[in-house]
Amino acid sequence: MKDNLEPSEAKAAEQEQVEDAVDTSVEETEADKIPFFHVSQKKFLVMFVMTLGFYSLYWFFKQWQALKEYYQLSCWPVARAFFSVFFTHSLFRYVREYIKEIGRDCEWKGSNLATVYVALVVGGGVAGNVDKIVASLSNNLLLALVSVVFTFCSAVPLYQAQAVINEALQPLEFERNDKFTGFNWIWIILGAIYWGVVGLGVVTIMQTP
Repeated sequence: MKDNLEPSEAKAAEQEQVEDAVDTSVEETEADKIPFFHVSQKKFLVMFVMTLGFYSLYWFFKQWQALKEYYQLSCWPVARAFFSVFFTHSLFRYVREYIKEIGRDCEWKGSNLATVYVALVVGGGVAGNVDKIVASLSNNLLLALVSVVFTFCSAVPLYQAQAVINEALQPLEFERNDKFTGFNWIWIILGAIYWGVVGLGVVTIMQTP
């Protein structure tokens, strides 16, 4: 009878070890999660400029993706990235609340920065499309320049938010995102080519009588 039970007991013990290992792995995975997307401020600025501001879409997506996994939120990060103007205040509130959650004093005015970001994005969008609304408007180059300025200025609130996020994440252990990957360099090269073409076009227009 004992011989018949020993294999069963051994199997049960082995199963228990497997379950313990899985539980430990899950706990380690949970511990590795961070509530926000980390990227160095230098890398953020370079990628923002070289992708003509489109990096902000990726930035918002990664922030909401991290929040969703960390807090088990029922949200769609892709939608919140594409419609970031409607969710910037909410994202910055999460940053502020997390800082309070970890027991730090928070004097960061995230709501004000969010408002500035939304105003710049909306203003840039209006400036870039007003020539289509007012057909008689001929100074398209000036409007395009205004739109670009608004777009680049919109990086400032996000840059400051990332600085606050990086400081809040500093005590945690995770892989720092401060180096440029091969994929990053592809975008940087494409951006450099684009800016070269734009610069050449501007010079040509200015020299045209």
